[in-house]
Amino acid sequence: MRSHRFSLASISTARPVVWGLALLLIVGGCDFQRTVDLQAPTHEPKLVVNGEIVPGTPWRIDVSRSVGAFEPGTPSDSTSAVSNATVTVFEESERQGRLLLDSLDQYSAQQFPPEPGRQYTVQVEAPDLGTVTATDRVPRVPPLSLTTEPVEAGDDYYDRALMLTIDDPSGTDNYYHIRVQKNGYRRDSTSIDTVGLTDVSFQTRDRSIIDEMGRLVEEANAYRGREATFRDVLFGGTEHAIRLQVPEGNLYLPNQEEGDAYPRLKYLLYVSALSEDAYRFDHTRRLFRRTEDNPFAEPVDVHSNVKGGYGIVAARHTDTLKAEVILE
Repeated sequence: MRSHRFSLASISTARPVVWGLALLLIVGGCDFQRTVDLQAPTHEPKLVVNGEIVPGTPWRIDVSRSVGAFEPGTPSDSTSAVSNATVTVFEESERQGRLLLDSLDQYSAQQFPPEPGRQYTVQVEAPDLGTVTATDRVPRVPPLSLTTEPVEAGDDYYDRALMLTIDDPSGTDNYYHIRVQKNGYRRDSTSIDTVGLTDVSFQTRDRSIIDEMGRLVEEANAYRGREATFRDVLFGGTEHAIRLQVPEGNLYLPNQEEGDAYPRLKYLLYVSALSEDAYRFDHTRRLFRRTEDNPFAEPVDVHSNVKGGYGIVAARHTDTLKAEVILE
């Protein structure tokens, strides 16, 4: 149902027409409303499968059923869990075993954890929903190294730089994701005081990250965020160094008369090698989130590798680099 209204501004530009309409309103009492019956498109439910393939960790897969946009429920009710599915894992086409429904309503198994360099297929069958599959290969993490250095005076926020070096493999496209955390603590003769493990916002001028993430801090000509995904299109097959500026935060200084030691900071840099499917999913999901509230933006299809259904089952391999700093 749509209601038509006219403003005073329209009277000055189309006076004869509007005055005629005004007369009809007075005489006939017409409110210019029309009810249109719409036939909602039918939706054929499909299996939705989501999960990660991570070396050395148990399998854990979510299985649900898609729900049509015009079916009852809130926008968040886009899927409905499926508890009677048969989920089977194959490694290099050889059957490894089944994943069973657990107390978290996920399909999981402690046995046959994924291994780097191997290809895995997750096959899901459910009554009335058919069979779907998702296949991906677990990437290997290349040689990495991490060092630290102080940031030059004059920066009001960032105190230290983490220098990440990636020995990028040649002959293939490679995809990465990074995230930083820190844990600060102070030792004395009897105890350890800690500020706990927290996420860290970092800043970098690395062109590969700026081009990918697209959120530029103009005054610094840099990207700033808590995580970043990027690919090796600018440094493929070479040893590439990335400088990440990070804050130290507010750790109190030691009291030498009380026997306090200098406070320390431990930075944890998580570097993940992503499969192409994992990278494409992350990339298209970010584009979707940037445009979902813009009615004039081009639609974005979020990447899926589930054949016959929806969702993503993609591989990542993560290495954790540590750097400890003494604040003297």
